[in-house]
Amino acid sequence: MTVYLFNSNGDWIAFRRSESDRYLWGSDSRWLGWFPWGDEHAVGTSGNYLGSVVRGNRLLAKLSPPSRANPAQPSSPAQPASPSSPASRAAIPMPSGFGDIPPAKLRK
Repeated sequence: MTVYLFNSNGDWIAFRRSESDRYLWGSDSRWLGWFPWGDEHAVGTSGNYLGSVVRGNRLLAKLSPPSRANPAQPSSPAQPASPSSPASRAAIPMPSGFGDIPPAKLRK
């Protein structure tokens, strides 16, 4: 089942193909990055911190990213079929210490 991820305004910005999918995809189905540590923190295709999943379905950037060594990049996965667009979600107050991921980082 597709796991949709939203920014703080409730706009759909990314997805995972399932809860266990280690890859992160943009709403346009382009590969954005992956979850190398098996937790809520994602890195972009450059290997640098991209964002964290918070409150279940929000992909936000920590203003002070976790300090971990840049992981080795996996081989590029096959592009998935585009999922149907979900309804937007209600906006949430920005959690302390987070910000929205700049749109340029969500496009290639």
